[in-house]
Amino acid sequence: MTDETPQAQEPKENPESSAPQDSAESDQFSTDAVNAQILGAVQASTDFAFGLATSLAPAVPNGTRMSAGTAIAYEKAAQAAALAIQDASDYARNVMSVAGVAQGKALAEILAGVNVSNAKDAMTQAQTAVSAAATAVGLLNKAQTDMLKDFPRA
Repeated sequence: MTDETPQAQEPKENPESSAPQDSAESDQFSTDAVNAQILGAVQASTDFAFGLATSLAPAVPNGTRMSAGTAIAYEKAAQAAALAIQDASDYARNVMSVAGVAQGKALAEILAGVNVSNAKDAMTQAQTAVSAAATAVGLLNKAQTDMLKDFPRA
């Protein structure tokens, strides 16, 4: 009887893998298989993102588009404007809270018949403060909007 123990087989050489490869192809990615339009778009967007291209082609007749630096500056100005408007809204909300408490206390004094003259003055001042805060928010909103509309585009 023969011994039928499985023997380890040595791997066969693949004739294609043993062929010497061009060192230039193995070290660098070949762009031959990529569409030239795709390569151009990737290169243009990379140049724009890294500031190598300072502007794009006109977006509309007789118009220009922002350069990368201008676009970043505009974004920062818009963020600052948004924060200013948010802060003004918070201010108005706080003024309304304080005015509401003052009006409640003044109304309680009027109804109790205590210090009615001062309570009426407090009611009027609280209402004036709310109106002034709302006006301030409106003016700030208009100023920020105008600033962004007039932002330099070049």
